[in-house]
Amino acid sequence: MLNRSAGLHRWTELPGQYVSNFAADVIRTRYEFAHANVFTGSVLEVGCGPGAGLRMLQGDNTERRVIGLEYSARNIELGCQHHEFPVVRGDAEHLPFQGRTFDSVISLAMIYYLQFDQFAKEVRRVLRPGGNWLFCMSNCDVPGFVPAEYTTEYLTVPDLSARLQSLGFSASFSGGFPAAGGSHVLSTLRAGFKNSAKMAVSLLPGGKSVWQRLRRHADPPTVELPKDFSQMRSPSSLINITQPC
Repeated sequence: MLNRSAGLHRWTELPGQYVSNFAADVIRTRYEFAHANVFTGSVLEVGCGPGAGLRMLQGDNTERRVIGLEYSARNIELGCQHHEFPVVRGDAEHLPFQGRTFDSVISLAMIYYLQFDQFAKEVRRVLRPGGNWLFCMSNCDVPGFVPAEYTTEYLTVPDLSARLQSLGFSASFSGGFPAAGGSHVLSTLRAGFKNSAKMAVSLLPGGKSVWQRLRRHADPPTVELPKDFSQMRSPSSLINITQPC
């Protein structure tokens, strides 16, 4: 548990980190979309990291009660320094809450670190009747997609739809941030060239560090993540969130 906790902390979006403009747009967009679509009442964010997005979920709605759940002890420790929202340490596959506790559950860019069916069953258990679950994940159908470290599985929209239906959910899907650059064929060729270059560079001594520097040069990390994501500027290339996928 300690090794996984430390690993997940390393992959968390943390206050003080520098990210690219695109990454900053994605982060803020997730929370703006979640804020607009969760219900008034009790809201749980699973995998909240240090809780930098909890205030965005709360917004000006004083009747909305927001709580976070996080696996990494270090993330919780950081969060306690920056906000007053309660964050519980726990396992998303065994949520430490009684049944029918929350009106909304949110899990942003984290379900691929879990056993999806087990997590979905737990979400269903803690949701009140008529409650909703909002989550987001990367599109594994994008040419050149590479799974992140510690992930379990990435599901396509048809796979998600079938799995959710089998688990008793009625699902709808939205998409945002279309992949840049021409046709599917061109995108596939571009991704193949990029992956080949990455493999070649990675074989060199210190190649992984060289590749990371090249990536930072191509999309420089110029935006510092604040302690409270509500302090981030509005996305510069906002979102065409489309529905359905």
